[in-house]
Amino acid sequence: MNNIQQGNKFSNMPMANIKEEHIDFLLLEELKSSPKFQSWIVDSCFEQQGLFQEHQTTLRSVHDAALGESDLIFKFKTKEGENALLLIENKVNANFTNEQYKRYEQRGNYYIEKETCQVLSIVLIAPRQYLDNTSTNIFPKRISYEDIIQFYKEESLLTDDRKAYKIELLELAIDKKKRSGYSEKDDVVSSFQLEYNKLIYSNPLFNELGVIFENADTAPSDSRTARSKHILGDKKVSLSHNMQKMDGKISELNVQLKEQAVYESEFRTRYKEILAASPHISVVTKGIKSLKLQVKFGEINVRDDFESQAEIIKEALYKLVELKNWYLEYIHDDWHTRNKG
Repeated sequence: MNNIQQGNKFSNMPMANIKEEHIDFLLLEELKSSPKFQSWIVDSCFEQQGLFQEHQTTLRSVHDAALGESDLIFKFKTKEGENALLLIENKVNANFTNEQYKRYEQRGNYYIEKETCQVLSIVLIAPRQYLDNTSTNIFPKRISYEDIIQFYKEESLLTDDRKAYKIELLELAIDKKKRSGYSEKDDVVSSFQLEYNKLIYSNPLFNELGVIFENADTAPSDSRTARSKHILGDKKVSLSHNMQKMDGKISELNVQLKEQAVYESEFRTRYKEILAASPHISVVTKGIKSLKLQVKFGEINVRDDFESQAEIIKEALYKLVELKNWYLEYIHDDWHTRNKG
């Protein structure tokens, strides 16, 4: 049987390939364009019925470095003329922790304090089997994928094919929850990464490094490297802090020179004396296109509590500051000039 014959009728997507982002975009479309869906979800998530008046904006993956990320934010005007926000957390089969709701609550309080809205609700949207976990009751409002499927079945304005396609995507996600044994997001890792980012932003010296976890609130379990964009405006030079190596959990601090691995021999020769005077700094190129100047540090595990590791993390970041300054003093200008030449 060929791929066309065995594929799903509309999506042609294997169950294992369905991701939360696919459902995110399905919800995004409905929240932006369907008045019936807008009214239905507002009635499902707010105590006052008939509250919805007018859609204002819908945003996906709204990130705050200190407070984390909202999967979706739906902003609308109420019939009383107030601004209202619905913060949406969407899950297929990711691990659940109470910390995630607490971050949504913190973001909600922030929006109210800043008068972004006067009315607010927070909802968890997931397969019914996921919502059967009693710990998810911490979310004040919950909507199952099966509830959304029922909405589509009763929606008369959708063509049969559009309705069937949307239902099929949701059913694939439901089936994945039932069968799969892995998670796309890991809230334990996310919590660690959010605390790490807070530390970076709270210390001017660390903030200059720019090493952060960019998608901390959606971190998978194997996500363990904080990176900077670049330093000194040079897009070929960046910093990274790699934690929890699987072979011993040794933390690695790196200055990374993009696409310079082919010049390893020349680099070692050119800076032989400088490298000899700093034996704790290694030159690493194995298996990568970049050339790394690396310092190994102590054990830091992104799956352990951040607070219990805070002091060693600070020590590591101070070492990364030293590595960066060493590179800038002895290497950067000379190597940069050599490359231009």
